[in-house]
Amino acid sequence: MTKRRPLAFGAALAIGFGSLFAASPAMAESTEAPNDQNIADSGAAPSEAKTAETTAPRADAPTTDATDDAKAAPQAPAAEKPATKPSDDAVAAPSKEEVKNLDQAGVELVAVGLNDEGKTVVVTTAAPETKEADQAIQSFAETRGAETPSDVVTVELPNAPKSFAAGDVVAGAGYITLDVTNNKMFACSIGFSAWGAGKKPAVLSAGHCGFGATDNPLKDTILSIPDQEPAVGGEGYGYEKDPVRFGSFNFVQFGGPGSTIGANNDQNSTDVSAIDVNTDGGWNLKPEVTTWKTAGPSLDSLGGDTVKIKSVGDATRTGVTKSGRTTGYTSGTVSNEDIINGWSRIEDKWVKGFSSDVKAAPGDSGGSVIQGTKAVGLISGGLTPDQNNGKQWTWSTSILDATRIAGYEVALDIDAPKVATGTTVAPGASIVVNAPTNATKVAESTSGASANVSGGNATFTAPTTEGTYTYSFTAQNGMSSSKATSFAFTVEKPDTTVGAPTIKNVDSELSDVTITGTGTPGATITLGGDATGTATVDAKGNWSVKAGFEIGSHSVTATQTIDGKTGPAATGKVVVRPVAPKITSIKDGQNFKDTNAPSTISGTGIEGARVDVAVEGKLAKAMAEAGKAPFADGAAGADGTWTVDFGEKFKPGTFTASATQTVNGVKSKPTAVKFTVEGGVAVNPNPNPNPGTNPGTDPAGNPGDGNTGGDDGNLAVTGGDALLPLGIAAGAALLLGGGVIAFAARRMRADRI
Repeated sequence: MTKRRPLAFGAALAIGFGSLFAASPAMAESTEAPNDQNIADSGAAPSEAKTAETTAPRADAPTTDATDDAKAAPQAPAAEKPATKPSDDAVAAPSKEEVKNLDQAGVELVAVGLNDEGKTVVVTTAAPETKEADQAIQSFAETRGAETPSDVVTVELPNAPKSFAAGDVVAGAGYITLDVTNNKMFACSIGFSAWGAGKKPAVLSAGHCGFGATDNPLKDTILSIPDQEPAVGGEGYGYEKDPVRFGSFNFVQFGGPGSTIGANNDQNSTDVSAIDVNTDGGWNLKPEVTTWKTAGPSLDSLGGDTVKIKSVGDATRTGVTKSGRTTGYTSGTVSNEDIINGWSRIEDKWVKGFSSDVKAAPGDSGGSVIQGTKAVGLISGGLTPDQNNGKQWTWSTSILDATRIAGYEVALDIDAPKVATGTTVAPGASIVVNAPTNATKVAESTSGASANVSGGNATFTAPTTEGTYTYSFTAQNGMSSSKATSFAFTVEKPDTTVGAPTIKNVDSELSDVTITGTGTPGATITLGGDATGTATVDAKGNWSVKAGFEIGSHSVTATQTIDGKTGPAATGKVVVRPVAPKITSIKDGQNFKDTNAPSTISGTGIEGARVDVAVEGKLAKAMAEAGKAPFADGAAGADGTWTVDFGEKFKPGTFTASATQTVNGVKSKPTAVKFTVEGGVAVNPNPNPNPGTNPGTDPAGNPGDGNTGGDDGNLAVTGGDALLPLGIAAGAALLLGGGVIAFAARRMRADRI
């Protein structure tokens, strides 16, 4: 048939993109494994792998077993052999007894050897300044040839070093599991870096990737070599000669609880696995998704070009991108004919999630699905164009449901906080820290204090005792945290004879602003916080300093100094707003015939900005992108295009469309156009444009969960925070394999997906 029915697949259900195969209920890349080693028991992969890609796959479960003479997978080059160690005792490895003696003195030995002067260098972590510690180090050095204390060089490190062997691991990369029971290997993709209970490092992937050819549970995983993956033209299944175990499946669910079939409308039907990472492997998980531009022979090569994950939320009707080991980094769309909150049968299991046309194929299962910098899902299954009359149909697991069910949280990339307070503070005064927009609190390690973020800031109290202090601040969201910001400051009582100057707040659309205020004539004004600079108060008591700022809200302090005495600080706010976006699809005053009435509104704005469009009080949101292709790879430009879709044509009447754009949490002034649709009584489309606030019902009378169109709270408005709560008909539904799925579109032709 040339036309497609509304996903009435019947026996030809959506096929899983991942580690399910021949006798299993979903599709994956698989190959026969050599039986000389056992990764599940040893934690190491076979030293030689056979490769075979799927050819002429069966509709229900394509798979290929490698023949005995299948070509071995390319191997990573062997590590260079270390030079032969000299026999000199000066560089001999310490004995267990020597290490024990050092430990008893509070000394943690890191390294020992000779420098170019022949002196013994002893490297430890920060050791206590005690006589016992000094004697222990000297005694140990004497066994390495040091005759006097002057022959010993001690070096202290803040922490014991970690292995660099494995390097960085990013989402979208491929991994391999070995099915010992059925002598097969399977390939899937990493979805997101994550945290388990107790801040245990983990990654998320598809649940069906954790089962073998006969539904037997799988255990251990290894990483595959990036430049041998199909995403960059390779054959796949390549791994290092002596692979290090990456991690083990700790949670697996495909379908309902306990990996049962699950059910339509079952909030706990999902497709997710959590792999707890081998902490002895030296792996450094990063909250980033690879674009596959830098795939090379090293396991950490995929970290060369990535998208940082800033937030987690529901999928919305806008562009979508995925990353996986088979088809790489691809972009598509969640359109008005896609489900954004429903259930699909992937083989014989029900999975809650959303659909799109983003390209994916076997082996991409578990891969990252993002909208900008927002994590929204994991690749679960679907139909390739070859299986679906030339059109891709991809089903992704909802990441919010997956993490809730698995008990894990997605790791986020959080920028380091900035201290807005000057370096001299009064006893007990406030220290204001500017937090990144996706942080919920800021922690200070020296005092052990933490503060919730409110209005973009976290406030701490300075010590009451005068002196010099150093604080270390990190921004946090759940178990994710930023790099530390060190803040050295002095606590001293302000000179009561010198008063505080005044500082005026600034609200501007220009990055270069002039900060002004008043003070004592002749006094020196010093700016702090988010600005630097000095000025002298003129004879009339006025001062001004020019400064540059990025778009956002900034805190600026000012103190004045007279005859070497500095008074208390005054605090002001500088807000730099983005310029208003432009509406380009409708001209101000334009008239439309009812047959040509618009159903969408488009325009341009700052790339990555969130655009809010209100029509007579009805709000819709979009994301300004750098090109017409949503989240186009490498797109750039001064103006980003955006479109909001109101689901149906405007009815006759006169309307005012107002648009603003938000960047870094700051909203622009509005731009507005008035237009008329000729005809009868004015009726706005979508009387309920935000289905996330009011639960609805589907045709079968099942109550909605009120989540459709929901956002991710008040997390960062980043390139991925695209919200589009448009009008969605409660009556639209989609028949799939005998079940009913809520369908997020008002218009649905019976002969299309």
